[in-house]
Amino acid sequence: MQLRALASLSATRATKQQPKPSAEPPKCTPFAHAKARLTLGSLDEPELTVVAHYNPAELAVKKDVPWVAKGEHGAPEGPTSSSQDSHQFNGAPTRSMSLELLFDGYETHTSVEPIVTQLETLTAVRDPESTNSEMRRPHFCIVVWGEGKPFRCIITSLNVRYTMFSSHGRPLRAVCSVELQEARIESVGAVKQAAGEAAKAAGRAFGSALSFFR
Repeated sequence: MQLRALASLSATRATKQQPKPSAEPPKCTPFAHAKARLTLGSLDEPELTVVAHYNPAELAVKKDVPWVAKGEHGAPEGPTSSSQDSHQFNGAPTRSMSLELLFDGYETHTSVEPIVTQLETLTAVRDPESTNSEMRRPHFCIVVWGEGKPFRCIITSLNVRYTMFSSHGRPLRAVCSVELQEARIESVGAVKQAAGEAAKAAGRAFGSALSFFR
């Protein structure tokens, strides 16, 4: 009887010492789709707009501050600074942006060539034969991403890598590396009108372009 009592007591103690099972397991957060996609469009022709399939993982922004050492070519003339200074300031700072865009039509078996063509159009002279100087240049562009401040720019470099093809040779996936330089646009009236038209054509994603002129 004593042995049974001791065994029962040991079992009771072991049960009390066992950790209690945790409550409900933590719930997994479902994948959240992007609420806004990066948009790169023309301020000259609002209908020419490229919307990213996937938002870039990062944006690289560089700001060049044009200091020039005295005596070097390009240094400003005149007493712009103390004679004891080693450098002189030569012009307004400019920003540049680098981004990489992935366009993927593999699942739908859709060629990405039309999208790449739109990007190439943004870098091409609008009308080389025109008598209007505004037409004999590439597009002034704008980058808009959600609530971030829009970036007025020109495209200085476009590098396209095709990474997947269909059995018939159609490009189904492309990675586009774009270099942009901040632009100062003098014809504000014309560009503001274009931005307004772009906002109507592309909806909310492009609507914040007007904030440049407020």
